[in-house]
Amino acid sequence: MSTIATASIESSTQRRTLNRKRVYIFPTRHGVMLGAMMFVILLGSINYDNALGYLLAFLLFGLFLIGVLHTYRNLTGLSFTGAQAKPVFFGAAAAFNLSIDNSSSWERYSVDITHWPRTRRRWWRRRPATSNQFTATLPAAKLSTFTLKVIARQRGWLALERVRIASVFPLGILRSWGYFESDVKCLVYPRPSG
Repeated sequence: MSTIATASIESSTQRRTLNRKRVYIFPTRHGVMLGAMMFVILLGSINYDNALGYLLAFLLFGLFLIGVLHTYRNLTGLSFTGAQAKPVFFGAAAAFNLSIDNSSSWERYSVDITHWPRTRRRWWRRRPATSNQFTATLPAAKLSTFTLKVIARQRGWLALERVRIASVFPLGILRSWGYFESDVKCLVYPRPSG
């Protein structure tokens, strides 16, 4: 039994880093409302030739562009250095210990880490359970370890597959996200009876 238990503890040593090609940015609901408001302000300024309206519209657009840069910077450069898991019984929560490295000189605030398996087909069906998601602050120049819990719904090997890391920092009008692929598996034993 000890050989099975030690075989189920796997660790991924390949380092995966979020670079500019792997960080996606899209406006949130509040960002779309801000964009519509900027468009209405700009349209009214053009119609009534209002200089202060132009100033407000371009000031808000500049704020939006600065928000894009800061939201992007909050995730880019983060590295996934690996994960580990111990065997569990069917129906219990498998604890995957994730290691995320922030090698930059600034902290990363309000980072959401979620288990995001590929079995879910459409993005609108991907409502993560609260047990699969948590928000963390990653300190500067430090390797952080987090525990991500996934419910074991079938026996055998439970693969972590993919972890989504997302953030709406600093303004909440833009959401940036990226994915870390992982080949770590956790062995799920049958539930003991009696």
